[in-house]
This record gives sequence, structure tokens and C-alpha cells, in this order.
Amino acid sequence: MISGSLRQIADEGMGVLVYLHQTGLGFHLRPDGRMTSHDHEADAQRPLQHESGIGAQILSDLGLHTIRLLTNHPRKIVALEGFGIEIVNQVPVLQDGRPVER
Repeated sequence: MISGSLRQIADEGMGVLVYLHQTGLGFHLRPDGRMTSHDHEADAQRPLQHESGIGAQILSDLGLHTIRLLTNHPRKIVALEGFGIEIVNQVPVLQDGRPVER
């Protein structure tokens, strides 16, 4: 998933990859670049919301106000709005021209 994201950012000619290290049991990156989850979906939401705030602070510090979000799981991310960041589009992450499956 990360390699697909980086390829799309490079093809676009601009972009930012914000990687937030997950220390809990929730999500982790496999060697093939895919993310896996070991928690129940409801339990996994709490760390994701917290990390969205940290990611929003990073994007704000970089001076970004409108973004296109690379994600295969589109959803409203409230934490970004609190930092004055607007998601103008949610774009699927591609691997070999196809959306990456989790």
C-alpha cells in the first residue's frame, strides 16, 4: 500500500506521505505493504481518530489547507477540519493499476 501511494505521489509530481507509527495492537504494515488489523473495528477507531489529529497537525505545520487524500476506505475525518484542512477528494490507492485490497 505504501509503495502504491508513493508511486501515485511521484506520478502527480507533488504530495506528502504522513506515516504514523502504530504502537498498539490495531493496524500494522505487513512486508508486502498491506495493512492488517487485529482489533475489532469499533476498538480500532479510537487510535485512528487520535492519529488523525496528529496527522492533521503535521499537515497544518506543512502549510496545507486543501488536500486530496489517498485512501481505499473513504470516510469523513473530522480532525482535519479542526486544523483548517479540507479534503477536496478521496482517491483510491492503486497497485499495478488496481485499487489495493486490505
